[in-house]
Amino acid sequence: MIKAFSHPDFKRNQEKAGGLTPCCICGKGIKDMSTAKHLRVNVYNEFVAADADLAPSEDMGSFPVGSECLRNNPELKLLIPSATDPVAQPHRS
Repeated sequence: MIKAFSHPDFKRNQEKAGGLTPCCICGKGIKDMSTAKHLRVNVYNEFVAADADLAPSEDMGSFPVGSECLRNNPELKLLIPSATDPVAQPHRS
């Protein structure tokens, strides 16, 4: 499975994003954060289920993923909590 921050052009894309929040996979700027989905990441840059039981030292929090990366990696959709799920809100450290 793809890992967070793993795209070969992540750093270059992130620099080009300007003031936009970067996608956690490719680094491209996300134009509309109000509709962005978030994925939870562990310290190994692996995406994990929102309700995964992680020790605080293993949890990096939730990061936004761009619609293009989500479309290109449909298996990640299974890790996105539903809007009614209490863990659906982005984790802030």
